[in-house]
Amino acid sequence: MGGLPNAPLPSYPWPESNNRPMQFILQLVGVAAGGEVDLGDISLIQVFADLEGDYYDKRWHTVVMHRGPCSALLSPPAGIEPKPVQTMVFQDGADDKLHIDIEDPDDEDELEAAGVDFDTMEKAESHAWCNKLRGIPVGANLQRDQTDSRDKQMECLLQLVTYDDWFLWYLFVNSDYSEVRLHIVRG
Repeated sequence: MGGLPNAPLPSYPWPESNNRPMQFILQLVGVAAGGEVDLGDISLIQVFADLEGDYYDKRWHTVVMHRGPCSALLSPPAGIEPKPVQTMVFQDGADDKLHIDIEDPDDEDELEAAGVDFDTMEKAESHAWCNKLRGIPVGANLQRDQTDSRDKQMECLLQLVTYDDWFLWYLFVNSDYSEVRLHIVRG
């Protein structure tokens, strides 16, 4: 998160909202560019948002995917102060699909009927609200069944819960990485 985004060329345009240049939020580096995240043939996925606007509205944020080398660091437009670089930390954990299957994790009868013990549910609870790659998105205000323009199911690539205090950030991708969608929902 933060820092300066990479791009194919120094002349690559910095994304803007209707009112001003957006802030650079984060980039995921794919295996194709020497990173650890499997993004198919994508080198980088970058997220920009107008943090002075209603950035949770899709008109106020954008996601950029780059294929091929991205060796240039883009300089921010005047008035944009890059945030310090912070490496994102992702957690592994229990299967958080339980949050979809079980409505009330405190209801012992519901847990017993589902064949889930309290320890398993507690592990799923601790894994639910964390930064993670892939997995089940758990935001209550999020439509989980995202489909692409071909009406094919999209996968939750990223759940980010630590960027701000009010919103959860989700990136959904389709199977061939031709489409990506950012959803920012009230946490």
